[in-house]
Amino acid sequence: MTASIRGMQEQLDKFPRNVKLKVALKELIDKRKKFLKYLRRWDYRRFEWMLEKLDLVYKPPPTEFHWVTRRESLQKLTDAHCEQIKEDRLAEYRKVLNEKKKKGKRGKGQGGKEGRAGEERGRAGEGEGGRTRRIMAVTEGDVGIAGTCPRAQRASGAERGLATSSGNVPGLA
Repeated sequence: MTASIRGMQEQLDKFPRNVKLKVALKELIDKRKKFLKYLRRWDYRRFEWMLEKLDLVYKPPPTEFHWVTRRESLQKLTDAHCEQIKEDRLAEYRKVLNEKKKKGKRGKGQGGKEGRAGEERGRAGEGEGGRTRRIMAVTEGDVGIAGTCPRAQRASGAERGLATSSGNVPGLA
């Protein structure tokens, strides 16, 4: 059985579009797996000997199985995309702030009040997770994080009290 599986694998390497061969190969591999599973259960020594003789590697089935769904995959991709957008925009905003800070240091008379106001505004969000909130609050108003990311738009809208959990606008119900 293993010899025919290996022959089929070689044929499949030559002709990868052969669907009938793919199906037959998968069925044969599943059949061999079933036989080896039975042998492992009833005679473990023979099972090990067989693996060694056939030069096979046993890969036990997973303890718990998790279905991969389209919705979950899209959610992960969207989250990753939103995080990337946030990081890019925050880096851009930090660069702008550093430039303003450098300009403020060069000429004391030019940006004294603006520099202090920015510092006070930055300190307002500190506390539990304050750094993230502070940057998000500043960047959402100045650069517009929620502009392109749908998940960020929903989150920022809910935080500002624009929509309730049912999706209705408060005051219009």
